Amino acid sequence: METTVSGNRSLVTRTCLVYLTIFAWSGLNQPYLPSLLAERGLSEPQIAMIVGAPMFARLLVTPIVGRVADRVGDTRRMIQALAFVGVALALILWQVSGFLAILVFYVAMMMALQNVPPVFDAGAVDLVRRGIVRNFGRLRVFGSAGFAVTSLIGGVLLGWGGSTAVYAAFVLSVFAMGVASFLLPKTDRSPMRHEVPESGALRRPAVLAMMVAAALVMSSHAMWNSFSVIHLRELGTPETMIGMMWSIATISEMAMFWMGPFVARYLGPVGTLALAASGAVLRWGLMALDPGPWPTLFLQSLHAVSFSCVHLGLQAFVAVTISSARGASAQATYVTISGTMMGCITLASGPLYHAYGGGAYLFAAALGIASLVVLLAFHRRIAGELANGRRHDAA
Repeated sequence: METTVSGNRSLVTRTCLVYLTIFAWSGLNQPYLPSLLAERGLSEPQIAMIVGAPMFARLLVTPIVGRVADRVGDTRRMIQALAFVGVALALILWQVSGFLAILVFYVAMMMALQNVPPVFDAGAVDLVRRGIVRNFGRLRVFGSAGFAVTSLIGGVLLGWGGSTAVYAAFVLSVFAMGVASFLLPKTDRSPMRHEVPESGALRRPAVLAMMVAAALVMSSHAMWNSFSVIHLRELGTPETMIGMMWSIATISEMAMFWMGPFVARYLGPVGTLALAASGAVLRWGLMALDPGPWPTLFLQSLHAVSFSCVHLGLQAFVAVTISSARGASAQATYVTISGTMMGCITLASGPLYHAYGGGAYLFAAALGIASLVVLLAFHRRIAGELANGRRHDAA
């Protein structure tokens, strides 16, 4: 990690540790929740509804949380509140049974937990804005590491004590996130003197265009997330190699986050996001050809581009063009746009895969092309926003 003031190293270290815990619970929830729900007697359609429902529910909640976070100003207090509410709901979820009860409490729990990352991202971007850290990726890589470690631990726990043991670890990891948030300093963000008025800060065409372009690339992963295991099994890919494909993607994601300063320095926010879109076109376009196990394994290394570069490009743009006082709202706005697209494309991926099989990846590639079109159409406006933001920083 890179800092500009040696006395801030402790703050950066604590931020990295909190990032570990923020994504650790996701590494236990995302891969293993379906097996727990199946053990409780739920059908596959019911499981799909429970897993997918938070994508749409957060569209109503996340903008509110972002506005509250900006008004409160203290990132630590917001994360603590969300984390411990999440713990309480997770404990209740552990005890309830029946589809409707599980659906209600799972959605409520995820509304608390899924809103922690955008609130914390706002604080992390503020460290970049203040010159304490030179690049967002050097912080975000620790989140990916947390996910990777706990997903591996979850596999061991699943073999040892079943889904119940995994869920117990999940509850503990959420509690650890709340405890870790006490490591953060109390913050009191006040509006910056060059802040754009609240009513218009996040309505500027260039800001929305960057967020839409980023969301298009992120949503292109919906097909892989939903049907990759099913499709690869149908092609006869060994399960051990399927696991390797997911591992390669996570490792490459971490490597790109670590190299973020070099990428952002030479490409800038728009160039980094354009690289992400181009990588998505290449990755999913070739996946549509069913290239075989070893080429597919190689293609998953492009996750470094199609996933990590989205975050690097967008956060670099936000750091320059959005004031710290509007940081959480900016993250919430992006999550809302991205969540809407991801939810809709996740629903569409089922019929597309049923009709076209692996050829449905061409639809994912088309989303990358659409992202490039948006960046090209709004290139001048985006360049103007970046120039204006840099002038304010220099003033």
